[in-house]
Amino acid sequence: MSKGSSCRVYEEIGATDLAVDGIRPGGLGLTERALGWCGFAPGSRILDVGCGTGVTLNRLNLVHELSAIGLDASSVLLDQNRRNNPDLPLVRAAGENLPFFDRCADGVLAECSLSVMNEPDMVLDEFRRVLKIGGKLILSDVYARKPDCIDQLAGIPAHCCLRAAVSREQLMGRLTNRSFRVDLWEDHSDLLTDFAVQLVFSYGSMNQFWLRTGSESVDLDTIQRAVSEARPGYYLLIAQKLVGEESISEKDSP
Repeated sequence: MSKGSSCRVYEEIGATDLAVDGIRPGGLGLTERALGWCGFAPGSRILDVGCGTGVTLNRLNLVHELSAIGLDASSVLLDQNRRNNPDLPLVRAAGENLPFFDRCADGVLAECSLSVMNEPDMVLDEFRRVLKIGGKLILSDVYARKPDCIDQLAGIPAHCCLRAAVSREQLMGRLTNRSFRVDLWEDHSDLLTDFAVQLVFSYGSMNQFWLRTGSESVDLDTIQRAVSEARPGYYLLIAQKLVGEESISEKDSP
Protein backbone atom coordinates (compact mmCIF):
# COMPACT_ATOMS: atom_id res chain seq x y z
CA MET A 1 0.00 0.00 0.00
CA SER A 2 1.15 3.53 -0.61
CA LYS A 3 1.97 5.92 2.19
CA GLY A 4 0.00 9.01 3.18
CA SER A 5 -3.72 9.68 2.82
CA SER A 6 -4.56 6.31 1.27
CA CYS A 7 -3.15 4.62 4.34
CA ARG A 8 -5.43 6.72 6.54
CA VAL A 9 -8.48 5.45 4.66
CA TYR A 10 -7.53 1.84 5.33
CA GLU A 11 -6.47 2.58 8.89
CA GLU A 12 -9.91 4.06 9.59
CA ILE A 13 -11.76 1.06 8.12
CA GLY A 14 -9.35 -1.32 9.85
CA ALA A 15 -10.56 -0.08 13.23
CA THR A 16 -14.17 -1.06 12.48
CA ASP A 17 -16.10 -4.33 12.26
CA LEU A 18 -15.72 -4.14 8.46
CA ALA A 19 -12.14 -5.38 8.88
CA VAL A 20 -13.23 -8.77 10.21
CA ASP A 21 -13.49 -10.19 6.68
CA GLY A 22 -10.81 -7.94 5.15
CA ILE A 23 -10.70 -4.26 4.24
CA ARG A 24 -12.01 -4.64 0.70
CA PRO A 25 -15.05 -5.70 -1.35
CA GLY A 26 -15.65 -9.43 -1.45
CA GLY A 27 -13.66 -10.26 1.65
CA LEU A 28 -12.40 -13.79 2.11
CA GLY A 29 -14.99 -15.21 -0.27
CA LEU A 30 -13.25 -13.60 -3.24
CA THR A 31 -9.87 -14.61 -1.85
CA GLU A 32 -10.98 -18.23 -1.69
CA ARG A 33 -12.23 -18.03 -5.28
CA ALA A 34 -8.77 -16.94 -6.41
CA LEU A 35 -6.88 -19.48 -4.33
CA GLY A 36 -9.10 -22.29 -5.55
CA TRP A 37 -8.41 -21.31 -9.15
CA CYS A 38 -4.63 -21.06 -8.65
CA GLY A 39 -4.21 -24.29 -6.72
CA PHE A 40 -0.98 -23.39 -4.92
CA ALA A 41 0.81 -26.34 -3.38
CA PRO A 42 1.34 -26.30 0.41
CA GLY A 43 4.49 -24.38 1.28
CA SER A 44 4.33 -22.11 -1.78
CA ARG A 45 5.84 -18.66 -1.18
CA ILE A 46 3.15 -15.98 -1.46
CA LEU A 47 3.55 -12.22 -0.99
CA ASP A 48 0.43 -10.46 0.29
CA VAL A 49 1.07 -6.85 -0.77
CA GLY A 50 -1.13 -4.43 1.13
CA CYS A 51 -1.96 -7.04 3.77
CA GLY A 52 -3.76 -4.58 6.05
CA THR A 53 -4.93 -6.20 9.27
CA GLY A 54 -3.81 -9.66 8.13
CA VAL A 55 -7.12 -11.41 7.55
CA THR A 56 -5.99 -12.90 4.23
CA LEU A 57 -2.44 -13.50 5.46
CA ASN A 58 -3.71 -15.52 8.40
CA ARG A 59 -5.83 -17.66 6.10
CA LEU A 60 -3.01 -18.23 3.62
CA ASN A 61 -0.71 -19.58 6.31
CA LEU A 62 -3.00 -21.34 8.76
CA VAL A 63 -5.75 -22.71 6.52
CA HIS A 64 -4.00 -23.22 3.18
CA GLU A 65 -0.58 -24.04 4.68
CA LEU A 66 1.22 -21.61 2.38
CA SER A 67 4.41 -19.75 3.22
CA ALA A 68 2.97 -16.24 3.01
CA ILE A 69 4.55 -12.93 3.98
CA GLY A 70 2.50 -9.79 4.52
CA LEU A 71 3.62 -6.34 3.43
CA ASP A 72 2.07 -2.96 4.12
CA ALA A 73 3.25 0.66 4.30
CA SER A 74 1.04 1.44 7.30
CA SER A 75 2.67 0.94 10.69
CA VAL A 76 -0.80 1.31 12.27
CA LEU A 77 -2.20 -1.64 10.33
CA LEU A 78 0.91 -3.74 10.85
CA ASP A 79 0.78 -3.14 14.61
CA GLN A 80 -2.87 -4.18 14.61
CA ASN A 81 -1.90 -7.22 12.55
CA ARG A 82 0.79 -8.19 15.05
CA ARG A 83 -1.64 -7.92 17.95
CA ASN A 84 -4.10 -10.22 16.19
CA ASN A 85 -1.55 -12.65 14.71
CA PRO A 86 1.79 -12.35 16.57
CA ASP A 87 3.39 -15.29 14.76
CA LEU A 88 2.77 -14.19 11.17
CA PRO A 89 5.67 -12.75 9.12
CA LEU A 90 5.18 -9.04 8.39
CA VAL A 91 7.28 -6.44 6.61
CA ARG A 92 6.75 -2.69 6.37
CA ALA A 93 7.32 -1.82 2.74
CA ALA A 94 5.80 -0.01 -0.22
CA GLY A 95 4.75 -1.90 -3.33
CA GLU A 96 7.13 0.17 -5.44
CA ASN A 97 10.16 -1.29 -3.62
CA LEU A 98 9.65 -4.87 -2.47
CA PRO A 99 12.53 -6.07 -0.25
CA PHE A 100 12.88 -9.48 -1.89
CA PHE A 101 15.21 -11.19 -4.36
CA ASP A 102 14.27 -11.71 -8.00
CA ARG A 103 12.09 -14.75 -8.79
CA CYS A 104 11.51 -15.66 -5.16
CA ALA A 105 7.70 -15.92 -5.08
CA ASP A 106 5.21 -18.47 -6.41
CA GLY A 107 2.42 -15.94 -6.12
CA VAL A 108 1.73 -12.27 -5.47
CA LEU A 109 -1.60 -11.18 -4.05
CA ALA A 110 -2.81 -7.55 -4.12
CA GLU A 111 -6.37 -7.18 -2.89
CA CYS A 112 -7.70 -3.65 -3.46
CA SER A 113 -4.19 -2.26 -3.02
CA LEU A 114 -2.79 -1.59 -6.51
CA SER A 115 -5.17 1.35 -6.95
CA VAL A 116 -3.83 3.11 -3.84
CA MET A 117 -0.15 2.78 -4.76
CA ASN A 118 1.68 5.99 -5.64
CA GLU A 119 3.26 4.48 -8.79
CA PRO A 120 1.21 1.49 -10.02
CA ASP A 121 3.47 0.88 -13.02
CA MET A 122 6.48 0.57 -10.73
CA VAL A 123 4.47 -1.78 -8.53
CA LEU A 124 3.66 -4.05 -11.48
CA ASP A 125 7.35 -4.03 -12.43
CA GLU A 126 8.16 -5.19 -8.91
CA PHE A 127 5.49 -7.89 -9.03
CA ARG A 128 7.02 -9.25 -12.22
CA ARG A 129 10.54 -9.08 -10.77
CA VAL A 130 9.81 -11.09 -7.62
CA LEU A 131 7.61 -13.72 -9.30
CA LYS A 132 9.09 -16.98 -10.51
CA ILE A 133 8.54 -17.99 -14.12
CA GLY A 134 5.01 -19.36 -14.16
CA GLY A 135 4.17 -17.58 -10.92
CA LYS A 136 0.64 -16.28 -10.39
CA LEU A 137 -0.40 -12.66 -9.92
CA ILE A 138 -3.77 -12.21 -8.19
CA LEU A 139 -5.37 -8.77 -8.39
CA SER A 140 -8.74 -7.65 -7.12
CA ASP A 141 -9.50 -3.96 -7.38
CA VAL A 142 -11.70 -1.20 -8.75
CA TYR A 143 -11.82 -0.34 -12.44
CA ALA A 144 -13.62 2.13 -14.71
CA ARG A 145 -16.40 0.41 -16.61
CA LYS A 146 -16.89 3.57 -18.69
CA PRO A 147 -13.37 4.57 -19.83
CA ASP A 148 -14.56 7.95 -21.15
CA CYS A 149 -15.34 8.97 -17.58
CA ILE A 150 -11.98 8.13 -15.98
CA ASP A 151 -11.20 11.85 -15.62
CA GLN A 152 -14.29 12.28 -13.45
CA LEU A 153 -13.05 9.58 -11.07
CA ALA A 154 -9.55 11.08 -11.01
CA GLY A 155 -11.11 14.38 -9.97
CA ILE A 156 -12.93 13.01 -6.93
CA PRO A 157 -12.15 15.41 -4.06
CA ALA A 158 -11.36 12.71 -1.51
CA HIS A 159 -8.59 10.19 -0.95
CA CYS A 160 -9.76 6.79 -2.16
CA CYS A 161 -9.05 3.97 -4.61
CA LEU A 162 -11.63 5.27 -7.08
CA ARG A 163 -9.33 8.14 -8.06
CA ALA A 164 -6.84 5.73 -9.62
CA ALA A 165 -9.34 3.49 -11.41
CA VAL A 166 -8.34 2.55 -14.96
CA SER A 167 -10.23 0.74 -17.68
CA ARG A 168 -10.04 -3.00 -18.25
CA GLU A 169 -8.18 -2.34 -21.51
CA GLN A 170 -5.58 -0.16 -19.78
CA LEU A 171 -4.94 -2.77 -17.13
CA MET A 172 -4.62 -5.55 -19.71
CA GLY A 173 -2.13 -3.43 -21.64
CA ARG A 174 0.01 -2.87 -18.56
CA LEU A 175 0.16 -6.60 -17.91
CA THR A 176 0.78 -7.52 -21.55
CA ASN A 177 3.72 -5.11 -21.69
CA ARG A 178 5.25 -6.95 -18.75
CA SER A 179 4.89 -10.44 -20.26
CA PHE A 180 1.95 -11.55 -18.16
CA ARG A 181 -0.71 -13.82 -19.60
CA VAL A 182 -4.15 -13.09 -18.17
CA ASP A 183 -5.88 -16.39 -17.46
CA LEU A 184 -8.92 -15.16 -15.54
CA TRP A 185 -10.97 -11.98 -15.52
CA GLU A 186 -14.21 -11.78 -13.57
CA ASP A 187 -16.45 -8.80 -12.92
CA HIS A 188 -17.58 -8.57 -9.30
CA SER A 189 -19.02 -5.07 -9.33
CA ASP A 190 -21.91 -6.17 -7.12
CA LEU A 191 -19.38 -6.63 -4.31
CA LEU A 192 -18.31 -2.98 -4.62
CA THR A 193 -21.93 -1.92 -4.20
CA ASP A 194 -22.30 -4.20 -1.18
CA PHE A 195 -19.17 -2.71 0.39
CA ALA A 196 -20.47 0.84 -0.08
CA VAL A 197 -23.69 -0.16 1.67
CA GLN A 198 -21.66 -1.56 4.56
CA LEU A 199 -19.76 1.74 4.85
CA VAL A 200 -23.00 3.69 5.02
CA PHE A 201 -24.35 1.29 7.64
CA SER A 202 -21.18 1.63 9.74
CA TYR A 203 -20.74 5.41 9.50
CA GLY A 204 -24.27 6.65 8.97
CA SER A 205 -23.43 8.23 5.61
CA MET A 206 -20.62 8.35 3.07
CA ASN A 207 -20.02 11.98 4.02
CA GLN A 208 -19.25 10.93 7.59
CA PHE A 209 -16.89 8.27 6.29
CA TRP A 210 -14.90 10.79 4.23
CA LEU A 211 -14.70 13.16 7.19
CA ARG A 212 -13.36 10.39 9.41
CA THR A 213 -10.63 9.51 6.93
CA GLY A 214 -9.15 12.99 6.92
CA SER A 215 -10.94 14.56 3.97
CA GLU A 216 -11.93 17.74 5.75
CA SER A 217 -13.86 19.38 2.97
CA VAL A 218 -15.78 16.86 0.94
CA ASP A 219 -18.03 17.80 -1.95
CA LEU A 220 -20.35 14.80 -1.77
CA ASP A 221 -22.32 15.96 -4.81
CA THR A 222 -19.16 15.88 -6.94
CA ILE A 223 -18.33 12.37 -5.72
CA GLN A 224 -21.82 11.07 -6.35
CA ARG A 225 -21.90 12.60 -9.82
CA ALA A 226 -18.52 11.10 -10.75
CA VAL A 227 -19.50 7.65 -9.50
CA SER A 228 -22.85 7.79 -11.27
CA GLU A 229 -21.28 8.76 -14.61
CA ALA A 230 -18.21 6.49 -14.50
CA ARG A 231 -19.96 3.45 -13.01
CA PRO A 232 -16.83 2.05 -11.32
CA GLY A 233 -16.68 -1.71 -11.09
CA TYR A 234 -14.67 -4.35 -9.25
CA TYR A 235 -12.72 -7.20 -10.77
CA LEU A 236 -10.80 -10.36 -9.95
CA LEU A 237 -7.86 -11.07 -12.24
CA ILE A 238 -5.31 -13.87 -12.27
CA ALA A 239 -2.27 -13.67 -14.54
CA GLN A 240 0.81 -15.83 -15.05
CA LYS A 241 4.36 -14.58 -15.53
CA LEU A 242 5.77 -15.86 -18.81
CA VAL A 243 9.38 -16.56 -19.66
CA GLY A 244 9.92 -13.72 -22.10
CA GLU A 245 8.13 -11.35 -24.39
CA GLU A 246 5.76 -13.91 -25.86
CA SER A 247 2.46 -12.89 -27.37
CA ILE A 248 -0.13 -12.71 -24.62
CA SER A 249 -3.81 -13.34 -25.23
CA GLU A 250 -6.58 -12.54 -22.79
CA LYS A 251 -9.10 -15.22 -21.95
CA ASP A 252 -12.39 -14.50 -20.24
CA SER A 253 -13.44 -16.68 -17.36
CA PRO A 254 -16.02 -19.34 -18.13
